[in-house]
Amino acid sequence: MGVEPFAADGLSEPGWLSDAPRVELETAAQDRLLALDHTGGPAVESGTDLTVTAGGERLGTVALPSAVEPGEAVYVYRTGDGSLEVSVGERPTIPDDATAFTGDVLVTGTQGRVTFRAGAETGGE
Repeated sequence: MGVEPFAADGLSEPGWLSDAPRVELETAAQDRLLALDHTGGPAVESGTDLTVTAGGERLGTVALPSAVEPGEAVYVYRTGDGSLEVSVGERPTIPDDATAFTGDVLVTGTQGRVTFRAGAETGGE
């Protein structure tokens, strides 16, 4: 997901792209934890809603408790009752009842006029 699509074709990056946070998504802890890495662009503002979809099913939305600067990560996990929990900057301890994400996972956020998203595959179906 760190591909530079414009450089290969000799095209320049569109101007609006600098308005978008650049993010990458990974799974960890046996697919029970999502790590959304902020790799560049502007900070993601506190209060920004992130929507999590897995296997084509919308699992829910979480609001960021604080801003996310480039180089920081957002962590999301799902508790036994299916609710989503979020942590910024510090990898949380995953509770024993956390459930794994399955299928293709997508995290989407909107900040102003810009929508950013990142996806990852899990080991599950």
